[in-house]
Amino acid sequence: HFFGSLFFLCVHIPTQWQTHPMQSCTHPRRSPRQPLLPRIHLFEIHDLPQCPETFRHCVTGALTAMWHTLRFYDQITPILETVLKRTGSRVIVDLASGSGGPLPAIQRSLAQRGLPVKVILTDLVPDLAAYERVKGGRAEDSGCELEYLPVSVDATACTMKGMRTIFGAFHHFPEALARRVFQNALRTRSPIAIFEVTERSLFNLLLGPPICSLLSFVLAPFVRPFSWRQLLLSWVIPVVPFVIGFDGLISHLRTYSSAEVWGMVRSLEGYEEFEWEIGTKRIWWGPNVVYYIGYPKAGSKNSE
Repeated sequence: HFFGSLFFLCVHIPTQWQTHPMQSCTHPRRSPRQPLLPRIHLFEIHDLPQCPETFRHCVTGALTAMWHTLRFYDQITPILETVLKRTGSRVIVDLASGSGGPLPAIQRSLAQRGLPVKVILTDLVPDLAAYERVKGGRAEDSGCELEYLPVSVDATACTMKGMRTIFGAFHHFPEALARRVFQNALRTRSPIAIFEVTERSLFNLLLGPPICSLLSFVLAPFVRPFSWRQLLLSWVIPVVPFVIGFDGLISHLRTYSSAEVWGMVRSLEGYEEFEWEIGTKRIWWGPNVVYYIGYPKAGSKNSE
């Protein structure tokens, strides 16, 4: 509750465009409200090619720990459950998985709801140690089959069958690549569900970076797999908290608004062949989870 109250301050903002979860919205019922600030696609330190891989994994590990501590996935699970049932898909291909993200926890929740799914973790720069740990934790869980690809996977050119998901990483894609992520899903007729917890607002920009830095500092011992390097770079030489704060600020500035995503979708060839749901889900203690979902219309041939 303490962390929830802190995070509330940096993400409690008016909803940009709120729709009831999983209502079809091939055309919006009202014009989405544009953010006050324009989108600026600056660099994030842990995205840079020059960033050492081991340090990048420290940052993504801290982000994964924050996902689990703040329990964003509690609101995401029912949305994914609805899409899976509508599409009949029972395989989730997670793109830009980082160090595992929230999907393993969501997978367990889905199994408890009577909807077991297979999960495949992928990333352009896969964190194999983290994936192996997560996979080992699923060994005895009924209905929680989990795999990962040990090779680089480009989210704009994925050929794997299943529903694609992206958690908290879509803002990393420049607009041209973001369009290709959606276009690839359309071309392969694969359902896609994207979730973001960052938004362009004054509160996020002012309070988000220091609070996220504090969380990465406090949660350093709880990052899995445990690493002395994580503690060294979080407590002794606090490089990870600095990068989390800096990259968090840039993440808010890079996040697409609902209006921008809708404009992106409408520009795609064949977008009318999908049902689209672009909306916001408010977590009870404050922050918004923004989601962009698309899947083949009923009667069309699915990817499965």
